Amino acid sequence: MKKLFITAALLLGLTLAAAAQNRSITFTETKVWAEITEQAKNENKLIFVDCFTEWCQPCKALAKNVFTQDKVADFFNEHFVNVGFDMEKDADGKALKDHFGVSGYPTLVFVDPNTNEVVHKLVGAGNAEWLLEAAQTALGMGDKETLSTLQKRYADGERDKEFMAKYIRALTAASMRQEVAKIAPGYLEGLSVDELATRENWNLISSSSLDVLSPVMRNVVANREKFYAVAGEKAVDERVANSVMSAVFAFTNAKNVDEAREAELLEYFRSVGSYTPALQGIAILETAQLARADRWSDVVGNMEKVLDSGVFSGEGLNFGHYISTNVGLLAKSGDQEAIEAALKLIDEKFESVNTANAKLSLAKAKVALYTALGNTEAVESINAQMPGYIQEARQENARAILGE
Repeated sequence: MKKLFITAALLLGLTLAAAAQNRSITFTETKVWAEITEQAKNENKLIFVDCFTEWCQPCKALAKNVFTQDKVADFFNEHFVNVGFDMEKDADGKALKDHFGVSGYPTLVFVDPNTNEVVHKLVGAGNAEWLLEAAQTALGMGDKETLSTLQKRYADGERDKEFMAKYIRALTAASMRQEVAKIAPGYLEGLSVDELATRENWNLISSSSLDVLSPVMRNVVANREKFYAVAGEKAVDERVANSVMSAVFAFTNAKNVDEAREAELLEYFRSVGSYTPALQGIAILETAQLARADRWSDVVGNMEKVLDSGVFSGEGLNFGHYISTNVGLLAKSGDQEAIEAALKLIDEKFESVNTANAKLSLAKAKVALYTALGNTEAVESINAQMPGYIQEARQENARAILGE
């Protein structure tokens, strides 16, 4: 009897322990927003909204692994009216998508039922502590400020560095990329080189639209060793190269250009020294100047000089851009002698390049030039080989992504 009693007690204890670990956030049965807001007003609570979709795996992981933790369930059930919306199926979910600023899943919002405004917002799936911290922030617990509070402070003109860093972190957590893109340049320009060269601020630099002549990008170029230590040489050089290409693109295919801007870019690139992105900028602008002057034989000669210099790597997108832009202009020039000279140059380079992407760029260039000469037989021959070039380039790109 005693043995049976002990066994029964143990089973009861295990059952109670299991039950204690099986609480979950209680979501409202209704999906009608007006009813939810009315309930929240009556209970004097904020509304927690889980915005999900049926296909979203992180949403399912959050629901399974975080919403079911007792500390999360108890806190949310006590402090919020909780609702989950399938943003593609539930009528009010679809209606509220833009109002909540939902652009990715899962999106988690805390809403004031009295104003219908989002108080705080998160995007993504974190752990229990991450979610509880956001919930406490939404309720004004501790010293953390809600997104809406930070937005008001920004609207009121606050711009000091500490505030801006906090505001950008909150916007980033809410996946409000457009807002971050608008304010990040101004914030970054107020920082010293050492303040810029941090992982957090590098992420802003790498994702913001910054002119290559801006103080921030000038700082990156002038102090690139510090940024290499933070983000790696390849990432930094690619970011600078992207800024260079954005700046020079307007000059590659136009007759009327901002000559003062062009001169400023060239002066800056030349002052940098033998740094590949700057050398690429010089090459593109100088070739573009010759094309605008209809000096087509000189365009071909400059292309040969640039390609021989190795400024453009065959693996990079800038190589393909340089080739395609100038070959496109040559093909339209009507200068048969220059076109034939360009074909000879492209044929020579085709034999010497050793990457699939470079061969693909040069094959496309040959098609454009042969088309300009009316040589349909040569065009058909190259086009027949084009699927092979494309497949090899895709395989090369896949290997690069995998780090092979």
